[in-house]
Amino acid sequence: MATNLTDIYTGVKKDDANRRENDFYPTPPLATFVLGKYCKPPKNIVEPCAGRGNISKQLQRMGHNVISYDLNSYDNCLTEVHTPYDAMKLQPQFADGVVTNPPYHKDLPRKLAEKFISEYEYTAMFLRITFLEGKKRKKLFTNNPPSDIIFLSDRVKFSSDHIEPIEKEDQIGGMIAYMWIVWDKRHSWSGLTKMQWVTLENEYEEFRKTV
Repeated sequence: MATNLTDIYTGVKKDDANRRENDFYPTPPLATFVLGKYCKPPKNIVEPCAGRGNISKQLQRMGHNVISYDLNSYDNCLTEVHTPYDAMKLQPQFADGVVTNPPYHKDLPRKLAEKFISEYEYTAMFLRITFLEGKKRKKLFTNNPPSDIIFLSDRVKFSSDHIEPIEKEDQIGGMIAYMWIVWDKRHSWSGLTKMQWVTLENEYEEFRKTV
């Protein structure tokens, strides 16, 4: 149990010995299910930071066509992942949108958001809520207001014990607050971001039917 901020942010700082190699934190499928339900991605998706393909696999279960890339290779992939591809250098694909949980080093999420927003009609990124802070990100949000933000009211757990965690207790109960931030240009909107708060526990039984 976390007792202070140091406990909560263990593994987050760049020089923290507990930080996972390559910033590899596979997204629990329940979190991807929530995106698919509340901010429906287009049929054809690119996942540029796929890792083992955790996001890609859940999107495929929900009827999407996904092509997956990553800079690094991992064993026990859940779907085909093309490597080695640098997400910042990836050319636009024959797809309508991007869904990803990017590594955090070198301000990569902001840089990737700027790139993909300019290339695709739909961009969804799974990010810590602290991504809303910062001067450079203020410029990103001012120039490109998100269409949607989904705040996860209970915190996801990035389990290292499972290639793909399925059970509720293996997906819920982490220490860092996360959100989906979405830029969806398929529909016109007033420029005001729609915010939704979703409780993962309430979505679990419906998610389980997709697995």
